[in-house]
Amino acid sequence: MGSISFSDHPGKTFLTPLLVHYTRNGSIPHLTWNVVETLQPSILSCPLVVPLPSNFENLMEILKALEQDYRTFCRITSPIILSIHDPLVRIKHGYNTKKGISIWSTAGRSVINVDSYIKLVKSIKPSVFQSLCDSDTPRESCSNKRLSTSVKRTVEYLDYIDLKREYDDELASLPLLASLEGGMDSKSRSISLKDTLVDADKKKLVGFVLEGFHNQGHPSDFVMDMETNSIIKSTMDQVSQDSVRVMFGSFSPEIMLSLFSLGIDVVDSSFATGLTEEGKALVISKQDSIPGSKILDLNQDLFREDMDPLSVSCRCHSCLKGFSRSYIHHLINTKEMLARVLLNLHNLYSLQEFVSLLQRKD
Repeated sequence: MGSISFSDHPGKTFLTPLLVHYTRNGSIPHLTWNVVETLQPSILSCPLVVPLPSNFENLMEILKALEQDYRTFCRITSPIILSIHDPLVRIKHGYNTKKGISIWSTAGRSVINVDSYIKLVKSIKPSVFQSLCDSDTPRESCSNKRLSTSVKRTVEYLDYIDLKREYDDELASLPLLASLEGGMDSKSRSISLKDTLVDADKKKLVGFVLEGFHNQGHPSDFVMDMETNSIIKSTMDQVSQDSVRVMFGSFSPEIMLSLFSLGIDVVDSSFATGLTEEGKALVISKQDSIPGSKILDLNQDLFREDMDPLSVSCRCHSCLKGFSRSYIHHLINTKEMLARVLLNLHNLYSLQEFVSLLQRKD
């Protein structure tokens, strides 16, 4: 077990393995900050991941017009990690070009190049930001040419950001995570890491984000098989123990456990939100030395008269206040917004408790 600190939050450290909470449009989906602060303040003990797609659309213009910074505008007090992809949005293949990478939001497709990304980074002023990357490397069918292009462009993006940091003190003051690509090809992974580590001391990288293993979305198509294990382990063995190792995606608790065992330090909570949006609840078991989990599908009619809380041992607001499985089943069937509020409070708390149990076990 280690710890992570953020320069913009001095004196505060976070134990690893670390869960960072997934946000969309500046808040945790289905919850307002007032709800979080009042009903489940423990959520605020985690840093936040801010995905690029949900924040790119007109954000700079809005902040400029209001003369406010991102944190003030969104009422965020926690450390922020700016990521490239939204873990709950599928990566569409074939849209990245020499002009930049494609991201998808409610407004459709946008093409982002390094210059436009840097402007956004400086507008948000995150605690740490991820370098731009080309992650279009579908697991099921990715040519050697596509792998090579992905690695080459991602390294070029990093080098360009590094060059800009030499002449821009504001950009240079923001810690940087390098993106590592290579899909499911160990040779491409090695090339990505080797080229990224060129002049690593000058780049002042604080860590790395493993990209290109899956297509994002909920549930993630990430497969934890022997080949994946081998590639991640090989990559982690070549990365300094002092570096932060991050992997974003809608991962189940069991997959998170495997990633942590391979050396990943940071994952995000998008799996919990994905379950919420499907009307499902995550239940963590604590009986064994290694915590486990199961999922309740509250859309099913079998919960119509089930008066138990989502989890008897859970200390989240939804369970402590006696909101039963039957009641939440009813809210889902009547399409009441409260269903997702209660479910996300519970699911986020449960996933956070799972990671906390692993921290205490270490």
